[in-house]
Amino acid sequence: MGKMHNYPERNCCGCHAVQNTTCNRNTGGLCSFGLCDPSRGPTVCVDGKCLCQEGHCGTTAGVCSLTVEAIEESLLTPERVHEVAGQATKAGISAAEAARTAGKSAADDVNAAATAAGRAAIRAGLSREQAAEAAADAAGQAASEAKATPQQAGSAAADWVREQEKSAGTRQDQQALAAAKSAARAAAKAAKLIFLTEQQAAYAAQAAALEAGLDSGLSLQQAESLAVSAVAPGQKNEPAKGAAKARFGPDMVQDASEQSSSNSGQQIVGWAAALLIPVAGACLYCYLRRKGARGHRRFNDEPQFSSDDAEE
Repeated sequence: MGKMHNYPERNCCGCHAVQNTTCNRNTGGLCSFGLCDPSRGPTVCVDGKCLCQEGHCGTTAGVCSLTVEAIEESLLTPERVHEVAGQATKAGISAAEAARTAGKSAADDVNAAATAAGRAAIRAGLSREQAAEAAADAAGQAASEAKATPQQAGSAAADWVREQEKSAGTRQDQQALAAAKSAARAAAKAAKLIFLTEQQAAYAAQAAALEAGLDSGLSLQQAESLAVSAVAPGQKNEPAKGAAKARFGPDMVQDASEQSSSNSGQQIVGWAAALLIPVAGACLYCYLRRKGARGHRRFNDEPQFSSDDAEE
């Protein structure tokens, strides 16, 4: 396909003979004078070719993205797990940025983030549950940056987790629960990053969890029950029914601002009415009083007749 498509014959495993694709450092770009185009990310020029720096891998878009080096499971202390999970999330964000640079859609950006983060976490020796959390965090953060909805973030995280659970041969109910938890985490993170309220974030989390349950083949009743149990503690009392139809996005921030402005306008109208009523009453009182005074003057100006004049 050549330069216009970033040399997929060098980067895409479907375009050439099978080889080790765990980390292909070749971006497909050429360099001169030891310099590579900055748009390819952290690179080094070797023999006229732009290769990714150590710790980074070239994507099919020809951009270097961050990876996580594998470590022994015995070394995974809680602190190290937290560190590696953070690195995996960064790998997902880097993949989302690469997809966005290549002109992909917002949904593709989020899917790339979830997939890259999850794979990086697995490659680093984390458990499937820990990898699912990393995938969810990356999807949620990527959604806010790509202007995707929290539900798109949840779907991306759930799809990746569901595939991992299927590969591991877990039962359908366990697959559904793992996917729902990851979806809820991703949606809640995305909602908070676009400054939605806590109630909106909780509703978005349950909407994503409910949809994940339905996509896993559960009935609506089962998915609703699963959504309630999948969300974070403190959000379990939020209603799950109808949540699958929810669509949350950055425009809700504007809607909230407009609603706030509307409420402020209603308060101003209320205060204005409260001030105008006594003013109008005072004006009416003055008007009636003046009208009465004029009538009294007309009466005094007219000729008065005595009783004798009346008899005559």
